[in-house]
Amino acid sequence: MKKREYFSHFIFKGSHFEVGIQHGEAFREDIRNHMNMILELAAGNSGLSREAVLKLVDGYEPFIAKYTPGFIEELKGLSQGAGIEYREALLLQMKQEIVYAARFGNAEPSDPACTSFAFNSSYTCDGKVYSGQNTDQDGEFRNVGNIVTFAVTGKPRIMMLVPAGQISFMGMNELGMSTACNFLPCTGWKPGFPRYLLSRYMLEQTSFEQACLNLRGIDSIASSRNILLADGEGHMVNYEILPVGVGEIHGNGSLIHTNHFVHPEMAKYEKSNPYELEDSLVRYQRLTELGEDNKGNIELSMIQSFLRDHGDHPCYSICMHPSLRNTYRTMASLVFDLTDRVMYVAAGNPCQSQYHKYTFEMQP
Repeated sequence: MKKREYFSHFIFKGSHFEVGIQHGEAFREDIRNHMNMILELAAGNSGLSREAVLKLVDGYEPFIAKYTPGFIEELKGLSQGAGIEYREALLLQMKQEIVYAARFGNAEPSDPACTSFAFNSSYTCDGKVYSGQNTDQDGEFRNVGNIVTFAVTGKPRIMMLVPAGQISFMGMNELGMSTACNFLPCTGWKPGFPRYLLSRYMLEQTSFEQACLNLRGIDSIASSRNILLADGEGHMVNYEILPVGVGEIHGNGSLIHTNHFVHPEMAKYEKSNPYELEDSLVRYQRLTELGEDNKGNIELSMIQSFLRDHGDHPCYSICMHPSLRNTYRTMASLVFDLTDRVMYVAAGNPCQSQYHKYTFEMQP
């Protein structure tokens, strides 16, 4: 696959089902490539055949239907538009749950990826609120990624970076609310509401408070996920989400998260190995330091420089590159301007690429 220098922007409009059809038709080839990547990882990490994988996804459907029936309709449309099985459309929403299927219950999945942030007007010099992240992945997921605006009738428009066929990842809505996401290594994974769908479920809400309430209302979450929720009014909260509970962390003008547990009551669930924990702590401390050292002077270009940072630890940098101990690299770098409600995204390592501006009005 050809390496993408930037992500194209697509806008899908209508009912959930209609949005799904448009999504499937637009990304047919990339959806199959994305699905093959997941199947290869599932075979390599969990020894699962395609048939075994598709059987596993059935256990998650009731939870999606319970909380987000519209997503079920969208996935039916996606399967029709892409010419794939409905269960294959489900599979695309639960990469991590399936890749680590063999480890459910006593799992110690390894995915040392992603650095998230939020800064409100007490930290910025332009009075704006910013959030965002570097998202780090193994493999070639960058090359099946696009910016998609999901314009579902009767719901806020949501602009997200998503791999082809995935209906939720990280992004923002037209009301100026964003989700930035990180992996948390833990045990106890089980069938439930898939981790990737949490972000869009929250962004479909019309207020910060409702997004928080809806997350808290899910009593069957499948696997671990960290979500940093922020809005244009300067509200910010971080949720360390596990199948057994949720740890809530509030920011005071600034909020940073990487891949280890920060909430004191959640620390007992930490399953990072020593390398993963050091990597996460270094990135957390480095971005915290950059934010505090520049408090009151932060603006867009400075944030982009933070996300390009390699610090003094080339193996543990915010802008992640593969090393002898780590195959991950930054797949994309995202900055959400929650005041002006626009998004800036660099494809791949931001130290090697430019940020492109995306708006809700931008045409595909």
